[in-house]
Amino acid sequence: MSAEFGFRTFLVELFRAYNDEGVAYCILRNYEALPERLDSSDIDIMVEHSKRHISSAIITRLAERHGLALYSHYVDERFDQYYLFGRPAGDFFFLRLDFFYRSELYGVRLIDGKKVLSSRRPFKTFFVAEEVYQLLDKWLYLYLLNAELPAKYLSDFRLIVSGNIETVVKHSAEIFGGGKADTIIATIREHGFEALPKVGRYGRLRILLRNALRAPRFHLWHLPLFLYYRLKCLLFPCGEFISFSGPDGSGKTTVLKLAKEQLAVAFRMGEKSMFHFRPSVFPRIAELARTANLVSSVDDNYSVPHRAKPSGFFGSFMRLAYYAFDYFLGYFKVIRPILVRRELVISDRYFYDLIADPGRSRISLPFGILTAIFRFMPKPHTTFFILASPEKIRERKQELSADTIEALNRRYIELARKDRNLVVIENNGTPEKAAADIVDAVITRRAQRLGLMEPEVEPPVNDVSSNRKSVS
Repeated sequence: MSAEFGFRTFLVELFRAYNDEGVAYCILRNYEALPERLDSSDIDIMVEHSKRHISSAIITRLAERHGLALYSHYVDERFDQYYLFGRPAGDFFFLRLDFFYRSELYGVRLIDGKKVLSSRRPFKTFFVAEEVYQLLDKWLYLYLLNAELPAKYLSDFRLIVSGNIETVVKHSAEIFGGGKADTIIATIREHGFEALPKVGRYGRLRILLRNALRAPRFHLWHLPLFLYYRLKCLLFPCGEFISFSGPDGSGKTTVLKLAKEQLAVAFRMGEKSMFHFRPSVFPRIAELARTANLVSSVDDNYSVPHRAKPSGFFGSFMRLAYYAFDYFLGYFKVIRPILVRRELVISDRYFYDLIADPGRSRISLPFGILTAIFRFMPKPHTTFFILASPEKIRERKQELSADTIEALNRRYIELARKDRNLVVIENNGTPEKAAADIVDAVITRRAQRLGLMEPEVEPPVNDVSSNRKSVS
C-alpha cells in the first residue's frame, strides 16, 4: 500500500471507476470536504439499483488493490453497506460506504432513486444530489420515524424549502396528500422543522399505505423483501461480540481502552454496548444477601478480587448456576438486541474468567464441570486473552505470587487450545502494539466468518501475532 494512500486516493479511484463503467451515482450529503477529508462517520451515495453488482465489484477490486480488508458487507432491500479497514504506512484507515437505491421507509418507496440521479450535478471531481433531494431524502425518513433532524441541517434545509418550494410541495403532496402537505410546508417555512407535530402510529401507517398504493407492482415484491431481511436480521444478528480476559496485572484494562478507541470507529457502538464480567440481569449475590438481611454490609473492594474464601461444593454449585443463568438470559435480553442493531458489544471479562480464575467468584469446582457448563453458554465471536509474563504481572500486581500467575496463565492457555474463539494476545511489549493486534484480529476474523476473506490455518494456540492476515 502506498504511503500516500488515503481517503482521497480511494475516493478518486472509486468515482473514476463509476464513470468509466457507466454507473450513475451521486453523494447525498456531507460532501463539502471530499475527497480530501471525511467529516462524517460514513459516505451516503445513491446509485442505480440495476448496477449494484458492478458497484460491488468495483469496491472489492479497489480494496484488494490497496490492501484493505472488506470486513463487513450488510445488504437489505434499502441499501448496501461496506466497511473497509487498513493500516497504510502504519496509520489507521477506516471507511464506511452506504449505497442507497431510493428513499424509503419500512419497505415503502417515498422517492424513486431515478429522480434523484436524473437531477444530479457535478461538484469538484464527483457528482452530488440536488439540494432539494438532499433535504427530502434525509428529512422524510427522520420525520416519519419521529426522529429529530440534526441541528446542523435545520437552517440550511429551511432555506432549501423556500428556494425550491414548487418541487418540495410537489413531492410532499404525492407523499402526504395535498392538504397535509400544505400544512407541513407552511409550518416549516414559518416556524422551522422543530415545530412540526409528531407523526402518530396510525398516521404513519396511512402515509405508508398511500405511498405503497402509488406503485402497487413495485411493492408487491419489495414489501416481502423488506420482511425477509428483517426476519433474517433477527435470526442472524449482524453485530460483533467480543470480550477480554486475563489475570489481574496483565495490562488488560489499558489494552482494552486503546483497542476500544479504534473499534468504536470501525463499528457502531451504543451507550450500553459495554459491560463488565456478566450482563447483570440479576444483582450481585452479596446484594441479594443484604436484601434478605443475611449480611449487614457488602464488600465493594474490587481492587482485591480474591479477598474472600471460595464457597464449599454446594455453595459453589449454586453460585455457578446463578451466574450461568445470568449469562444465558442476559445474552438474549441485553446482548442480542444490540447485535440485531448491527452494533459492537464489548465485555470486560466473561465466563472464560470464571473458568480460569473461579476463585475471584468464590467458586471451587473442578475445571471439567466449569467447562461443561460453558458449552451451553452463548459465546462471544472472539475472546482475547491478554498474556503477560509473570515478571510483568508482578510489577503491576504484587499481591499475586509467581506460582499463582503461572497457574492462571496455564488455565487460560488451556482454554485457548480447546476454544478456537479464544485468541491469545501477548502484552509484553507496548500496549499500543497489543491493541493494534486486537483490532486487526477482530477485523480479520469477522471478514473470514462472513466469507469476505479466505480463512487461514490456525496454529495449535490461536495467537494472532503469528497467524493473523495482514490488513496493511
